[in-house]
Amino acid sequence: MQSEILYISSLLIAYLVELIFNHYLPITHPIKFLQPLFLSVNRQLKPKRLLLLKVLLFSVISVASTYFVAFYLDFWLMKAHYSLVVLHHVFWLSITLSNTSTIRKGKNLFKLLHTKEELGKARKLFAQYTGSDSSKMTVNELRKAILQYIAHRLCVDLVAPVLYYMLFGLPGLLIYKTLMVIYDTVNRFKHHSSIYTLNRFIHYLIQIVPALCTSLLMILSEGGFIHLLAIINPENFKFNPSKSFPCTALSVLLKYDLSPQQSLTNLPGNLPSISMRKTALIVLRTALLTILLAATLRYLA
Repeated sequence: MQSEILYISSLLIAYLVELIFNHYLPITHPIKFLQPLFLSVNRQLKPKRLLLLKVLLFSVISVASTYFVAFYLDFWLMKAHYSLVVLHHVFWLSITLSNTSTIRKGKNLFKLLHTKEELGKARKLFAQYTGSDSSKMTVNELRKAILQYIAHRLCVDLVAPVLYYMLFGLPGLLIYKTLMVIYDTVNRFKHHSSIYTLNRFIHYLIQIVPALCTSLLMILSEGGFIHLLAIINPENFKFNPSKSFPCTALSVLLKYDLSPQQSLTNLPGNLPSISMRKTALIVLRTALLTILLAATLRYLA
């Protein structure tokens, strides 16, 4: 019972911290430093044909180190004082969750889509947020990309971390984040088909359940039970689940067509306007339902 109280209280405090102080939280998650570390080691260690072995060693060492650090820190802090354990959990949760910052970024982008003159600013800002090339995107393509970005971040930066934390504790949260960093790192080596395929498969496994949960919770948050069948589309299983399922659910709730058949022009307002207020409410309600679901699962586990 003590662990349930620890997890639920830490999660609620972290959620409030992220909600209020999201502007001041660290931008770079400490675990993300694993990426430049591996890329540096990979450049030093040759030959390149041993890349698969290096990736496997990097993955095993990273996951094992993350687990032992999280486990033993909790162990020693618990001996010192219970409140230190709560602070430890709150720290990692608050810098992992990012639903408020995602909403803020979405608002910043949508503000720039009202006039054609500000389209260039929106493209640059979107590229800054996502690291993708948006220089040739039309207004409608950018709208779709922003919605996809919001839905995707809701899954990978809120629902998935909360579920893994409540089910497997702090080690589960940090191992999930480590696996995501490994995925982003190894994704650079697309020319190595075996490594790329294995990487995609592992990513699919750790995201499929959170992706389905995100979609279902979004629809439940709006009471749109009639839309449940829309997300269970066989096509969604073929792509990145953390993007396809949540994006489908959000577009259905906002009555916004994300299909590629939509006409794509440079004229603002070609497609129906998107209510950022409704989008924000969907995200926040989904966040609260996620916490409720995770707490229930933790209690039953």
